[in-house]
Amino acid sequence: MGRRGASDSAMRAIGLFLERSVWVQAELARALGLTTDATRAVLRSLCDAQVPLRSERRGPQVQWRLDEAWLAG
Repeated sequence: MGRRGASDSAMRAIGLFLERSVWVQAELARALGLTTDATRAVLRSLCDAQVPLRSERRGPQVQWRLDEAWLAG
């Protein structure tokens, strides 16, 4: 995935979080058309850019949540 692909994926991920604030990582990967590793990299890059995403392991799954207060701002 090149730089443009990464930024496109990041923007698509933010759009999906606007629709739904909580995603299981594997579901988000399918919605983005990426592998779970690529999705994790996109989510980490958003965290590095100060987007308030939090991850939490729930059994075998990882859930990602976008702070809804950030959406309002």
